[in-house]
Amino acid sequence: MKAFDTQVGGTHYSKYKIQPTEFFIANDIGFAEANVCKYMLRHKDKDGIKDILKAIHYIAMIVEKVYPDEKEIQEGLHKVLKEKGVVVVKQGNSPGVS
Repeated sequence: MKAFDTQVGGTHYSKYKIQPTEFFIANDIGFAEANVCKYMLRHKDKDGIKDILKAIHYIAMIVEKVYPDEKEIQEGLHKVLKEKGVVVVKQGNSPGVS
């Protein structure tokens, strides 16, 4: 049995022709971008709005690192997360969401 023929922890990816991770690796998709896709692919079958909020968090991280001058977009994404009651935990020396 091959690793990409199985899924641990649910069946939310089993409806796809290939595992999302296999696609991400084959196409050299970055970690954060892959996580956005992962959460959006599974939200209807796993954790609903919680998965969408996780995707938004990854989008916020991408915007912050790749498009640092887009402060208005960053603030808007952080505002959505705060309004939905996302618990924010600061990591190490990173600024986190305030």
